[in-house]
Amino acid sequence: MKLTFDQVERINFETTIRKERIDELETNLLALQHDDDRDARLRANECPYCYYIYSRIAGQAFTDWSCGICGKQDTHCNTATPRYCSNCADEHRLCVACGGTVTGKQKRWSK
Repeated sequence: MKLTFDQVERINFETTIRKERIDELETNLLALQHDDDRDARLRANECPYCYYIYSRIAGQAFTDWSCGICGKQDTHCNTATPRYCSNCADEHRLCVACGGTVTGKQKRWSK
């Protein structure tokens, strides 16, 4: 069965979108490898993966949330709420997006 003009157009559109996404990922991977924006990334309290690779999708609604460490209540401007407040993220060097460390290194527990 032959493809219609509209089907070919849709296939070409999807192919172009995927190619653009691959190009974007390659660019972001290079930035990740060199940690090009290290200072800005650390100021944002984000790990390398979340800063360079992870693409958050958020709903446009003010959302109440609480810090996963101190329990401080706050309201965020969308549904992609942080895991930790900025004070706890700074103190413990944690990524507000995923909850891991901003260095990518494992933390040690101490009494």
